Amino acid sequence: MIDAAENSFRSRLLSKDKQGCLEYLKTNLVEENLVSTLHDLLFFSVSVDSNHSSIHPVCIVNAIKNFISDDRLNPSIKLLSFVLEYLFQFDIRESDQSILDQSLKKGVVRTAFIGELEDACQNSQWGKAESLLAEIFLASDQSR
Repeated sequence: MIDAAENSFRSRLLSKDKQGCLEYLKTNLVEENLVSTLHDLLFFSVSVDSNHSSIHPVCIVNAIKNFISDDRLNPSIKLLSFVLEYLFQFDIRESDQSILDQSLKKGVVRTAFIGELEDACQNSQWGKAESLLAEIFLASDQSR
């Protein structure tokens, strides 16, 4: 198995190391790692710049996660490989800190509900979704 401390799947995703990601999936994807691997894919999907996509990548990853969850003991490498190919076509966003700074400048951060975020995403209201994500992050422990 791959040493998680040195070569985490998330690190490979963020560096867009396609071969490394595929190697990880083929050699290290056992049931106890499946949840963290899917979590990393969801994390990466919300980290990409998807302004030119009608369906946000997190929706695609979530749908595939649901399929894979049906057979956790034998996750589909083909579906996971598709997700990698799909996600790697996008650039990674680089302006997140400025978005958080703008939210802080507005003053007191109000409570944002996940349902509001879901509605904004489903209605392709990306500016509103971005603002809600910043508010949710600022209201959280800011660790993820």
